[in-house]
Amino acid sequence: MEWSLWTWDLEEDILPTCRELGIALVPYSPLGRGKGCTLNQLALAWVLHNGNDVVLIPRTTKKVNLQSNIGAVAISLSKEEIKDIEGAVTVSEVAGDRYHEDIGLKESWRYSKTPPLSSWKGSKVA
Repeated sequence: MEWSLWTWDLEEDILPTCRELGIALVPYSPLGRGKGCTLNQLALAWVLHNGNDVVLIPRTTKKVNLQSNIGAVAISLSKEEIKDIEGAVTVSEVAGDRYHEDIGLKESWRYSKTPPLSSWKGSKVA
């Protein structure tokens, strides 16, 4: 699933459910498709600071971008900096489709037929 400064919707249900069940989250497009670091590094660092159970998939085709992305791991954000970053782009301000209508949106978790957590929560796995 996508998770970036532009796409926070998984924080409502998906992230808490994953954490409750001990499932690591592997978000893609942490740069949102687009302080002593690059904007890309800041976007990656923000996602990384949301927990040790988050593994990023920042897509790149260039070695220089890969090196920059790796640099995000060394960025330490304080609670105040995270608050400032999140305050700069509030969920209510982000609008519009993230994907071209012919492709990605159909593959989003929002359109999956996954049964609700309540239907299998507490059931024993054989």
